[in-house]
Amino acid sequence: TADWQGKSNTATIVAYCNANSKTCPAFDYVISYSTAGTHTGDWYLPAGGELNAIYGNKDVLNTALNKMGGTELPDNNHWSSSEYDNYGAWSQRFSDGFIHFGYSKSSYNYYVRPVLAF
Repeated sequence: TADWQGKSNTATIVAYCNANSKTCPAFDYVISYSTAGTHTGDWYLPAGGELNAIYGNKDVLNTALNKMGGTELPDNNHWSSSEYDNYGAWSQRFSDGFIHFGYSKSSYNYYVRPVLAF
């Protein structure tokens, strides 16, 4: 939860994937994501600390999302851009806040939550 560098983590990992011809689906999705008023490349995968802050404010965020006609944050596992080691990355389960470490980056289908810096 000490890592708050999601934007730079994302840039570093995308550069590595591109330089080494690796597929990085979570990061490919995040950097190509856009909405009205934003552009591709504006969004990034949150670091562990940022993801934990989202979880900590889940009730407030879900209330706001409901009022805007959006979809609530699912209780499932969400990837962070904080690596654990070459094999795994940190993730967080939104049903209870449990933080996972060391799970395989390539074999788990967790949610990807693009975020914007502001």
